[in-house]
Amino acid sequence: MHVSAHLKNARMSPRKLRLWRQAVIGLPVREARAQLQWQPSKGAGIILGVLNSAVANATHNLEMAEDNLRLADLTINAGLTFKRFRPVSKGMAHAYVKRTSHLTVVLVEITPQAHARTRKAADIATVTVEALAADVQPQQIDAGRARKNVPAPPGGRSATEEAYQKVKMMQQGGDKKKTHRRKSV
Repeated sequence: MHVSAHLKNARMSPRKLRLWRQAVIGLPVREARAQLQWQPSKGAGIILGVLNSAVANATHNLEMAEDNLRLADLTINAGLTFKRFRPVSKGMAHAYVKRTSHLTVVLVEITPQAHARTRKAADIATVTVEALAADVQPQQIDAGRARKNVPAPPGGRSATEEAYQKVKMMQQGGDKKKTHRRKSV
């Protein structure tokens, strides 16, 4: 059985990440981690993070033993390309790109073992309509929280309309428009 983990838009070019692919492909998880953990490279750290995620998926979701896992495949594809410009002399700009990568790590078992159903599928319980209807209680309205009917102010507008008009007036310049004119009239 195989387990995978994905990382999209990692901020490093695929060409630089692919340098680490041959170093770890086919190794058991413990050896692959040892290879990547002590490398002073950003790319090794990115791949190590995806590898740890795949191991966590295998141990948590499928209850596989970490010692029984091997790195079967590491796919590194090109992601989005951010295009940026750097100003240069004479009012011009030179373009450059910031490349991203999509990574997929696939782990397989070294010695295949029979597994029970996944933990997620085993935890889901089927509920009948009758049982669901019996559990649902009619909602009771709390008298203390019920909204009280507030009479409208004497101006004929409600409190929300007054607040709306006040905000609208402040967005349009407030009292400044009443006192200051750009040109004399």
